[in-house]
Amino acid sequence: GNEETDEVIIDAPEPQEPVADFTADSPVEVDTPAVLNASPSGDPDGTIVSCQWSGEGVVFDNAAACETTVSNSDAETVTITLTVTDDDGMTGQKSKPVQFDPPVGPTADAGDDSTQTVSPDDTPDAVSLDGTGSTPGRVDDPLTYAWEQVEDDAPAVTISNDDTPTPLVTGIPDQSETYTFQLTVTDPFGQEDVSTVQLEIVKQEDPEAVLQSPDGTTAEVGTNIQLDGSSSTDPDGDGAPVTCTWTGDAQLIFS
Repeated sequence: GNEETDEVIIDAPEPQEPVADFTADSPVEVDTPAVLNASPSGDPDGTIVSCQWSGEGVVFDNAAACETTVSNSDAETVTITLTVTDDDGMTGQKSKPVQFDPPVGPTADAGDDSTQTVSPDDTPDAVSLDGTGSTPGRVDDPLTYAWEQVEDDAPAVTISNDDTPTPLVTGIPDQSETYTFQLTVTDPFGQEDVSTVQLEIVKQEDPEAVLQSPDGTTAEVGTNIQLDGSSSTDPDGDGAPVTCTWTGDAQLIFS
């Protein structure tokens, strides 16, 4: 008999690209690992067989794992890209920003206010400021220091080593005055904090002597005069007793 053959051609569907997607912890603090997870990725006609992560300037725990972590030492926003490959060798990509924030900023501490009392015969001593109580947001972060005299009505003084925690203030005028100094501390991320401290100089004065006699300042020769210095005072008002010493012409006799 006769045979007939029919040829049927079945067109296989074109393979479809996988769809890349991922979740990411954001924002995170610098040097803190952010978790990346490619589980939202999928392949409409097969399976995902591999993942590859990329990003400029960051460090991946495992850039070829579908779930991994990424960290960064700089405070910035970085674009993270995931590339997935399916069982047909086709690839898909997805990019997302991951934000790395700086840590908590530093705390400046310019120390406690102080008072220096200067006797009439002395001049003010040099004063050391103390910013060692300042702290960074993270324990191991270094700080930079910048001291300056706050502009006010006080005379200008000299601050030596003003970029250290403990600078020295010199050239303080020999007079009563209050000075204000400001400390600015900065961490490696450019974050700043300020603190101020006051230095008060109290210049003591010589006591003021007041002489009182019962009948003015004249008397006959050989006559006793009662002198009274009890009204003498100390202008500094510190409560210390005033000691009187009498002097006069050689012919006068004090008893």
